[in-house]
Amino acid sequence: MFSARPSRRRQSRIAYLESLLAPSGTPEPTHNPQTEEEWLEQFHLLAAEGLYQQESEFPTLLTRLEQALQNAKESIDPSFYPPADFIPHLDVPSRLCQWRSVSRFPELHNAFQSLLIMTEKNIEGKLRSAGWNGMFN
Repeated sequence: MFSARPSRRRQSRIAYLESLLAPSGTPEPTHNPQTEEEWLEQFHLLAAEGLYQQESEFPTLLTRLEQALQNAKESIDPSFYPPADFIPHLDVPSRLCQWRSVSRFPELHNAFQSLLIMTEKNIEGKLRSAGWNGMFN
């Protein structure tokens, strides 16, 4: 389906997109991963801005992510939220990111990954059309 960059891992793709979405002129924030819920909100905002207007599959992928997120939240085994003793030295967003792995929530991971790839492709396209000559890895 979206295999333009299968080698880029989820976390590096997320960090890359977060850097593209950060307001220009602001200092580079320390990486504090966003949750799937926060990304869902971000996808809705980007859609309202017209980022996906040429993507006929976007509504289907967004619905798929919403349903996968709902299913994951309703999951009992494994729980969507990590137990208190799961890498307690990390901050909450990092613990959530580590806990909500592909091995625990493959449906959520796959739906999320599809939208990340689509978002990356569309942001890069907008940057290219605006004359940005940066490197796209």
